[in-house]
Amino acid sequence: MASKQAPVCVRMKGWPIIVAGGASGIGAGTVARLHSEGAIVQIFDINGEGAKEVADKYASDVSYQVVDVTNKKMCAQAVEKFANANGGMVQGLVNSVAYFGCKAFDAEKEDWDKSFSVNVVGYANMVTAVQPYMLEARKLKLSCSIVNVSSTSRSIAQVKRWTYNATKGAVSAMTRCMALDMGRDNIRVNAISPSWTWTPEVAKAAKEGGREKWEPVWGKFHMLNRIGNVEEVASAIAFLLSDDAGFVTGSDLACDGGYMAIGPERFGEDSSFAGSDY
Repeated sequence: MASKQAPVCVRMKGWPIIVAGGASGIGAGTVARLHSEGAIVQIFDINGEGAKEVADKYASDVSYQVVDVTNKKMCAQAVEKFANANGGMVQGLVNSVAYFGCKAFDAEKEDWDKSFSVNVVGYANMVTAVQPYMLEARKLKLSCSIVNVSSTSRSIAQVKRWTYNATKGAVSAMTRCMALDMGRDNIRVNAISPSWTWTPEVAKAAKEGGREKWEPVWGKFHMLNRIGNVEEVASAIAFLLSDDAGFVTGSDLACDGGYMAIGPERFGEDSSFAGSDY
């Protein structure tokens, strides 16, 4: 079930913004949204082919670099190149890179290392790389903001998902620390936590039947009785980046259709309240 999108307003015209992980999923949706709001967007992604495919959809102001966010030096060099093309400044960063490995008792050191290297250290590398160029923007009193994509998995238990959920908990904790350390320079840092959202990764999990088959199954976990759309998450990310969220920092926004708030009784179908007007 798709939701009707609100009209897009141009809030970030001319802002140089990096979307790490912009080749697919929520990252690609965010590129589209930020471009529509007037931003100058560059995709950082290890998937060069996918990044090029996304960038080629736009006539201008969207470019890409092939970047492995686990490589701190590569992040620094790529950010410097983008900043130098934009007056030595960066005003926005969206960390949307993700490794979706989910293991528990069978997790080996390599699984833990890869999960944290991509999902946590990669985010830290990117924030470290953009910070000097955001300070340059702040000298001109320009807005600067960072959004880290976390997940509702940050704070709930899910079967055999030790590695992934641990990294998302770390992202949310790290976001608060980043917000504190950068707040004195008026650089805002927030996280966003989507729940089930129809992305290529979720489509893989669906296998046969697609969204039509699996929406009723996964949708029942949400108050809105459906899963989310990439565009909805992207619009929430754009809000957090923009001056409309000018006094919001250190927060973790649940963009989850009520997933985190709903109890196991759901709407009371299987309880004594079933059929009542409670």
